[in-house]
Formats: sequence, C-alpha cells, structure tokens
Amino acid sequence: MTYQTIVLEQPAELPVTLTEVKTHVRMPLDLDDDDALIMSYVASATKYVERRCAQRFVTQTLRTTFEGWTPRIKSVYLPWAPVASVVRMANVVDGSEVDVDLDAYGVTLGVPGAIARRVFGCVPVDAVVVDYVVGYGLAASVPAEVKLPVMILAGHWYARREPVITGTIVSECPMHVNDLIGGLRWGAYPA
Repeated sequence: MTYQTIVLEQPAELPVTLTEVKTHVRMPLDLDDDDALIMSYVASATKYVERRCAQRFVTQTLRTTFEGWTPRIKSVYLPWAPVASVVRMANVVDGSEVDVDLDAYGVTLGVPGAIARRVFGCVPVDAVVVDYVVGYGLAASVPAEVKLPVMILAGHWYARREPVITGTIVSECPMHVNDLIGGLRWGAYPA
C-alpha cells in the first residue's frame, strides 16, 4: 500500500516565535535587521524536524490518500502525528469519492494515530482518503522538547550561513539535534 499526503489547511503560525529564537541565540530583542532571515531559518528547521520525526507541531489539516487498500487490510497508521481528530473518510471507487461513516472505523488519536475497520467484508476500493487534524495546538501549546531542536537548528544555520567555513570542523547537523529528534520519533519512549 502506498500513500500521499497533502496539506488542506496550513498552520496559523510557526511553532517557535522570533523572541524565543533570539533569546536562544542570545541576540538582543531590539535588533531587528535579520528578523525575516531568522524566521526563514525557523520555517526550514520546522520542516526538517517535522519530517524527521513524522509529526506536525502546530495544528493543521491533512489529507492522506492510501492507494492499494484491500479488504485484507484491517488497520493502518496515519503517517503524521499527533492526530487530534479524523474529520472525513472516503472510499475511492472508479475515480469517485464516496464518503464513509466514521463509526465504521476505530480511530486512535495521538502518536501514532491509526484507523481500523470495525466492519469487515468490505468491497474492494481503489483508495481510501482520510482528512485529519494534527498538531499540538498553537505555538504556545507546543512542548519545549519539540521547540528545542527547531531553535537549535535555526540558530546553527543563522550562525553558519555557508556550507563550509575554512579552519573549522565541518558538520551537517549538530549531533545533539539528532538525539533530540530521535526522542520525538514514533516508538521512542522515555526511560
């Protein structure tokens, strides 16, 4: 089974504010020459960390289309977390979407989110479309352990704007960021 996800409703804001990043990199808050640049690094760092841990941090609505969903498939994990709600499901038959009753499926919210069939013996479909809301809420609700790797990466990229700086040790991503992201991935449970 393959899937494709698109964003139906973009997040209202980034998970980290300009003030949080400036405080993290010890930049005076009244210095505003590079504010747009810093926020572009925050946007890029957010996408990087979200992809690495299969999460979306600020509330947004996604649509995932699962192709090759056969009657043998009883449940599937939604590819993005934390799942707050499932808004709509539809079967695609001969190119047409037919909405299905959400009560026919069990929905698991959180990390990872999942859907499972409650009714079996379903007719074969070409695909299943799932619209769902993911995220922790607005930026103020995003946990500190999620914000930290975003701030570290944005600060790292701000301080090192070139891919190679002569006379220094070259690193692609600060090692501790990989450790922080690793703790956010599915299946990573606190000790």
